Amino acid sequence: LSLRWVGADGTILWANRDELSMLGYLPDEYIGSNILDFHVDKVTGHALLPRLQIGERLVEVPLQFWHKDGSVVHVLLSTSAYYDEMGCFSHTRCFTRNVTATKLAEIERLKLEAEAKAEMARDTALKLRRLNHKWRRSAEMNAALLHQMLPPKVAADLSAGRPVPPEAFDNVTIFFSDIEGFTKISAAVQPVEIVNLLNVLYTVMDYCASLFPVYKVETIGDAYMVVGGLPERSNNHTAAVADFALLVRESVKLVMNPVNGSSSVRLRMGVHSGPVVASVVGNLMPRYCLFGDTVNTASRMESTGESGRIHCSTRTASLLSTLYPGCYCLEERGFIEVKGKGSMETFWLTSGLRLEHCTTLCERLTEEEVFAKGCSVL
Repeated sequence: LSLRWVGADGTILWANRDELSMLGYLPDEYIGSNILDFHVDKVTGHALLPRLQIGERLVEVPLQFWHKDGSVVHVLLSTSAYYDEMGCFSHTRCFTRNVTATKLAEIERLKLEAEAKAEMARDTALKLRRLNHKWRRSAEMNAALLHQMLPPKVAADLSAGRPVPPEAFDNVTIFFSDIEGFTKISAAVQPVEIVNLLNVLYTVMDYCASLFPVYKVETIGDAYMVVGGLPERSNNHTAAVADFALLVRESVKLVMNPVNGSSSVRLRMGVHSGPVVASVVGNLMPRYCLFGDTVNTASRMESTGESGRIHCSTRTASLLSTLYPGCYCLEERGFIEVKGKGSMETFWLTSGLRLEHCTTLCERLTEEEVFAKGCSVL
């Protein structure tokens, strides 16, 4: 145990061998000096001295002293006052316990804990960044998927919680198609082959739709519905749908019938133009739907059509002839009975000069990666 005597003014009056050894000084280097000269924290030393002068007893007060070699010695100080025969304060006996090794070990432990916490914080920050990146990617994928299911403006309004009121369109052109003999095909092959067939067919038709300003409304079973003139209003919607239908008629030759594998599937296609109302219906799975007699008539054009041909209403044929004279070949079919409509004059759309590059597009279609992915399931 280190021991020293300190006078009222802080002068070191005496120190034992342990005290000198602890701080590394010789007796004449230490005794007679002021204790404040050895305090690392001078403020604490100056505050402590008056307490010693009044004889206050201290118990294991943590202090730091300078070692002769410049290092810091951590001690716990306990004191007791000594009075002379007259009862006057003489000096303070200071007992110091060297706790440097313990203090340094504690500092090292705290340092390691701090480093561990910093590493944990870095790991947590990295995980949060990864989660944030994953969340952003997921949000982007969800937004992309939503935009595939709904028009971008409608999807943005729904995502923002804004209502989407019904919107009327004075003139649009609607296309419907289905596979000839689809019921028989479904009965002749396994369900997975039907899935593969529709996947390839829709991949081809989706690619065709991407080449024109048309909007894919929905697919139900083997039925495929496309509209021109909405959600973005345009004046060339009839030509866009006609060109799309002509390209589909050629491109579908690439899709094989799974029953025999040697012949392509054949589509019935119908087109009609007129007014509609578009709106989002449903909350659990919102859908962008079209309403109005134009939708029903377009569907009737498809159902009363023939395999491999594009069946048009008088309204659509008139728009194509009037707005694009000489650009489309239309063949009169004559009057036919249409369910719910009675007798209607209809036409076959056989070709279009606007789509002379149709064969080139079909050749390009086979080279498209998206089509290759679709055909890989066959």
